[in-house]
Amino acid sequence: MQDSFVNMWKSAVDYIVLKNQQGQFIRERTMALILKKILDEYDPNFVDLRSPCGACISQLAYNFDGDIYSCDEARMINSELFKIGNVNQAYMDVVCGKTSCAIINSSLNEGSFCDLCAFKPFCGLCPVVNFVETNSLIPMTVSNFRCRVLKSQLSIRLTNCSLTANLSR
Repeated sequence: MQDSFVNMWKSAVDYIVLKNQQGQFIRERTMALILKKILDEYDPNFVDLRSPCGACISQLAYNFDGDIYSCDEARMINSELFKIGNVNQAYMDVVCGKTSCAIINSSLNEGSFCDLCAFKPFCGLCPVVNFVETNSLIPMTVSNFRCRVLKSQLSIRLTNCSLTANLSR
């Protein structure tokens, strides 16, 4: 599954590069974020590609019943593990609570298997993905789907520098 997705994505990027070379500006969002993260002086601060991730820090998700989750992905899987509070609680109690701190800590790529990865500065861990794949907040392996896809996306080579700059806008 991962190989077919990455092959499709790389084909799409190749097509976008061709169209850009022909004067038709097309931007692929993931590629633009990756290029900004690698080439720009300032990080685009995309929550899925940072450590810690944005869960509980720069994003929260509110359910219809007033429950607050660490992020929208956590709200969608509807796990009590990612429920950090309710709208009837004080904001600081929600975002500084034990559950929020545990989720934030589990999204750090410091002191983990990521320490040996060349792509560590350009990505981050997702506690929700780890939980869905392994039933644990703690990342268990470098071979999870998200990690393999990100490594493949970060490995893509673009040779035309002006085109690369154009794609990262």
